[in-house]
Formats: sequence, C-alpha cells, structure tokens
Amino acid sequence: MRFSNKRQQSLEQIAFIEKLVRQDRLTWEDALFVATELVKHGSPNARHVLNNYKKQLGYPHHQHYLELLIKHDNFISSISGLREIQGDRRLFSELYKLDGYLFLRGDNHPEKLLVVFTTIFNNFYISNCVLYAILRNFGISVLFLKDPSLFVYLNGVSGFGDNIEQVAQNVVDLARRERISEVYITGFSSGGYASLFASCLLPCSGYLGFSIASDLSEGSAIDPGKLFTQAVRANIDKKYLINVKNFISEEKKTVERRLYVGELSDFDRAHAANLSELPGIKLNLLRNCNHQTVEALMRDGSLTDVFHQLLF
Repeated sequence: MRFSNKRQQSLEQIAFIEKLVRQDRLTWEDALFVATELVKHGSPNARHVLNNYKKQLGYPHHQHYLELLIKHDNFISSISGLREIQGDRRLFSELYKLDGYLFLRGDNHPEKLLVVFTTIFNNFYISNCVLYAILRNFGISVLFLKDPSLFVYLNGVSGFGDNIEQVAQNVVDLARRERISEVYITGFSSGGYASLFASCLLPCSGYLGFSIASDLSEGSAIDPGKLFTQAVRANIDKKYLINVKNFISEEKKTVERRLYVGELSDFDRAHAANLSELPGIKLNLLRNCNHQTVEALMRDGSLTDVFHQLLF
C-alpha cells in the first residue's frame, strides 16, 4: 500500500514543479501549489516566483497566503549551509529518495543522534534537505528514516528492519557502532505515531513530536486519521496497534517528551490529551494553528530553537 501524491517530495516532483514554473499561465490552484512546494524545498528560485505570483493573483486571500510563504522563505533562506547541501548532488539525491534510511555523522557532537521519522510526503513539512541544513549546524549526527507506505513504519523501513521493533533495534545497533551515547527521536504527522512508539523501544534521551498520533488501538474513540483505514490496519501486526500511553506509563525511567499541538486541530488535541497526564510529557499548544505545527513554528522563527532545546 504505497502512498503517492503530487505533494510527495522527490527529484521527480522537483522536475514536475520546474516544468510548471516555465508555463506562462497557471490556474491559481497550480500557482499556489508551485509556490508552496518551492518554498518547502528551499529553492533559490522561490522568491522570484513568489514575487511574480503576487503580481498575477489579485484576490486578498491569495495575497495573504503568498505573504505567509514569503515569511517561510525568509526563514529558510537564512539557514546557514543550505546552498552547500543543495550543491552536493549525491547528498541531495539521497535526501530525496522516497524510502530507506540515511545516516549522516555529525562533526562537533557526533555522540548525539537525532532519529527523524519523515512523513509519507517524504518531508517534515519542510524538505529533508532544509531540515538537515538546520540540524547540521548543531554538529549532531542525524538518521533519516523513510517509509512511503500507508503502514508508516509499523511494517519496517526498507533495508533497516521489517517492523518497528527491528527498526528500533537497528537504531540501537547503529548507535553502538558509531559510539553514540545520546539518541533523540522526532516525528511529525504521519511519522508521529511510529516515532513515539520507537521512543519506548530503545534508550531514548528525549523526544520531540509535532501533531502526532498516540492511540491506534482497536476500538479507540480517538480518530486515527483519514489514511489509516481498516484495510491498512488489517495488514499490520496488532501488537503494534496500541495506545502508546500504556507503554509510556510502564517506563521505569521518565523520558522527557515535548509535543507541539495545533489548537485548531481536533486530531492533534485528542491524541495529545491522551498523553497529557503522563510523567515527562510537555505539551505546547500553538494558538490559531491547525495540524501544520512545523509550519507555524517556522513562521514565527522558533523552529530552530525548538530542536536546539531538545538536543542541548
């Protein structure tokens, strides 16, 4: 059950977007799609395209949205080292692969590892390339995990384990080989549940979740999300479909888990409330924000600080 969507980021998607940019006239839907994706990719061409579309799209709500994208672009363009990463064709290609894993050893703090559970859109709202530019400036090691299927890591990662338990064990093995002493985990949206689950399966130094699910147990009153259908559930081992609250409550050592929650998202608030009374849970409710909590933190310029607070 492989997921496919025009917003799923890849080298092929970049080529498709560049083709659209070259067209003289686009519908407003296509123009806003192109502008959004160029900004998420951290494209050097994003500002030029945004300025052109501001001249072409006259409706106030379109202008308002383009102004938000300009704020995003300001944040992304200020990230030190981004253009260098984009210029490394091998690394650039690896970051855009749709599945598998990518380990990148840090320079100043290689003993710290951040495991990133990317979304089924092969990003973290921002592209993996942009996220890595942020994280590389900390000098830490980073492990990107990718799963473009609707099983969202519960049935494993290509080349890195056939289920979430094996994935977690392979993280432990990698940390041992690379002499890593601190393992941190992060996940956003569709990567959230598996990342939270994994934080219970291995020695975790800290967890950072954005708009995550916490309960996929059968019969739960909490919405699992529109893509997590009964057909998907039927192809996953039931032992991985649980209320992670029960797992966390049995931990002998309290792990600090910071969760960012969109105030306007019923999904976010319900899954966060499920965990709210557990030790180590730190809830951060983002006002006037929907499910796109990473976008909100980028817009106000605090996303880099949020990751820094997790790691140091």
